[in-house]
Amino acid sequence: MKPEEHIEEPISLSLTQYTGPWTEWEASHLLRRTMMGPTYAQIQQAVTNGMVNTVNTLLTLPTTNPPLTYSTDEAVAPIGSTWVTSVYPAANPSVTDNARGNSLGAWMMQRCNQQTMSIQEKMCLFWTNHFGVEGSADARGIYNLHELYRQQCLGNFKQLVKDVTIEPMMLIFLNGTTNNAFSPNENYARELLELFTVGKGPQIGPGDY
Repeated sequence: MKPEEHIEEPISLSLTQYTGPWTEWEASHLLRRTMMGPTYAQIQQAVTNGMVNTVNTLLTLPTTNPPLTYSTDEAVAPIGSTWVTSVYPAANPSVTDNARGNSLGAWMMQRCNQQTMSIQEKMCLFWTNHFGVEGSADARGIYNLHELYRQQCLGNFKQLVKDVTIEPMMLIFLNGTTNNAFSPNENYARELLELFTVGKGPQIGPGDY
């Protein structure tokens, strides 16, 4: 049967290990679900390695090399070195931050388009969507937040929530920077419960769950 003629079976939710066929079709289906876009060579390698080894490889998180400077608009870190631990210059910091933002964007696209066989980038995107942090264009802040997602993407959710709570990007996004005992701000507490963890319960009145 050709791949395009494959008939989808009804979804069966079970923790029992899959024991069906492991062909190019099954391998490509798994890699498309867990990666941004597998190459044909990666699909072939997955078939050769077998299902169990492929799954183990996908769930092994590689270390990441940070983005590098490639623009002369970067005023601190030399070309070819990383800027993620560099300070911002006193003069025209926005120009440097734009250069770092471009570097970060190019680095992220490279990681997606030249991906190793790992679920890491797909899970980084998943957690980025789950927590939905916005509010700052600071390239270093975005990098650090995404690195948190990458390193903890398959770990303990409770710990991830704790760490996200004190991330500078989240503190800015949901008003943690202005929340104090004299002027409480409930924005993060509400989002934490309604969106990030417990979810909304039955609505018992307008705006009341």
